[in-house]
Amino acid sequence: MILFSTPCNPTGEVYHEKALKRMAEIARERNIMLVSDEPYHKIIFDQSSHVSPGKFGLQNVAVVNSFSKTYAMSGWRIGYIIAEKYLVEGMKKVQMHQCTSVAPFTQDAAKFALMNDVKGIEERRQIYKKRRDLFVNSVSKSLPGRMPPATFYYFARTDHLGVDGKTLVEKLIEKKMLAVPGYLFGKFAPNAVRFSFAKPEEDLKAGAERVNEVVESLKQH
Repeated sequence: MILFSTPCNPTGEVYHEKALKRMAEIARERNIMLVSDEPYHKIIFDQSSHVSPGKFGLQNVAVVNSFSKTYAMSGWRIGYIIAEKYLVEGMKKVQMHQCTSVAPFTQDAAKFALMNDVKGIEERRQIYKKRRDLFVNSVSKSLPGRMPPATFYYFARTDHLGVDGKTLVEKLIEKKMLAVPGYLFGKFAPNAVRFSFAKPEEDLKAGAERVNEVVESLKQH
């Protein structure tokens, strides 16, 4: 099984259509299950666009999604899967033993969101884009990283400071600020941290100042 996300958490990268098509082809050729996790599919900026591998057929492909990010329903625990019928039926049996049912009011809210919230999605996307530009432009000189084309996360490097991501996060906590060390996302990123820019602009400005202060203090040691 290959499990991945597009857009990606923590980097915000978006897989291109050509790559996704080839991944779906390889999954069928080698009888591998390809599971695409897509909760940020509506939070995409600039010229990037979302394509799901499900576009190329559902044989050996499953698409899972959530209402947590796009519709800010993270506490309501509701999502969905798009896959071949046999797989969905099997997952339903497993789900029945883990959670008896999803609350009816959350299902009603999810249905309403899908059918009516097109304008709201675009408004929130523009808000996140503005917050991204504010935060990333404020901290990128201190902590370089790629401007994320999607999601509401900034994945920044720490290797130029001579410390790993965990150490930087500990220093940030002393300033009453939270971030996620890169090693929690895998062995590939010990010298990285993930920031969220989902907070209001005033909070992001204050947070960026604290980040820059911490980085400056590390440079002096």
